[in-house]
Amino acid sequence: MCGCKYVKWINPEEFIRLAEEQDAKLAADAEKALNDARAKAEAALKKARKGKAKRKDAKRARKRKK
Repeated sequence: MCGCKYVKWINPEEFIRLAEEQDAKLAADAEKALNDARAKAEAALKKARKGKAKRKDAKRARKRKK
């Protein structure tokens, strides 16, 4: 390579279109990340509640054995 730098000129309309596409992609990625985080949080809450119920049931079972 000769080390020269070249500038690629694009139309303002094309630039705006590319920027809008990029914004839409970023917004979709952000929405997907929020949905994934929400799903993981719900799963963790469900797992915690299930564990609490199991411990409570085990405690009741131990009391009945006494």
